[in-house]
Amino acid sequence: MARKRMIDPKIWESEQVMSLSPELFKIYIYLISQSDDEGRMKISYKLFRVRIFPFKNVKMDQMKKWLIELHRIGLVKIYSDDDSEYIYHPNWHNYQKISHSSQSILPNPKDCTLFPEDSGALSEDSGQFSLVSLVSIDKINKGSSKPTQPADDNLQLFIKTIIDDWNKITGQSRNPDSKDIKRLLKARYNDGYTDIESYKLVHRYIYSTWHGKKWINNSNGKPSDFYIRPKTIYSEGKLNGYGDGFAEYLEQAKGWREQKRKEVIKKRQSAVKKEEYTDPDIAKMKIGEIRDAVNKKELDEVPFTAPG
Repeated sequence: MARKRMIDPKIWESEQVMSLSPELFKIYIYLISQSDDEGRMKISYKLFRVRIFPFKNVKMDQMKKWLIELHRIGLVKIYSDDDSEYIYHPNWHNYQKISHSSQSILPNPKDCTLFPEDSGALSEDSGQFSLVSLVSIDKINKGSSKPTQPADDNLQLFIKTIIDDWNKITGQSRNPDSKDIKRLLKARYNDGYTDIESYKLVHRYIYSTWHGKKWINNSNGKPSDFYIRPKTIYSEGKLNGYGDGFAEYLEQAKGWREQKRKEVIKKRQSAVKKEEYTDPDIAKMKIGEIRDAVNKKELDEVPFTAPG
């Protein structure tokens, strides 16, 4: 049975979630509450129908349609092995912090077949909706047993954009066509980290906090700049016992950005006070405007000077 789960307060600010129908929203919350510690869950349409809508006569076909709609939106992903179908939450580890987590007994999505995004996965016969078996889906995908991937051109652009920003911030000359870089970023993409702005934030955080620093516990004697490298930053987790992996670096970067915003607010508030407004209400209004500007993310790009 799933343990207690967190519902991030920012869910109420998400246009993606708030645009869901009442039925889809209820299903989505149920899937969060019932998924295992790695964000996976076996699909049982009968069980879903009874638990989520106990007092409604919801047809099985409708449950399937709703779940596929959540898949298409991207809030969950449907996948399968040879025996069963499952869902996983692509952004699970961004919002769920689980102490002493248990390893999932369900298959890893990376080793299975993802349900396709297009309508070719749906069939209608005399008005009856059915989910095409994933054996058929494998044929649609030219026999591939790997998860469906973004189009090659899109993935190449995704990687190039990220590495171009990396080189700009670090002053390095990493090759976006490197096999290792492609493998790492493709894996993170499949983990649900598809927002390029998240990578840009991590780049700025890592360079600003690691560049030129001396680490007390660095037993191998290498300078901190040695670890400003894709191999460390884009990894899934600890690399040879070091580093935290991209997911953790992203959380750290968000906290770093928030602290920078507070510093900007404080600095600008001090500047307002030094102007010695004769009317305290005007000074208060100016300070409020500063706070509102930061809260509206008008200062997303925190002060940063890239290598010249």
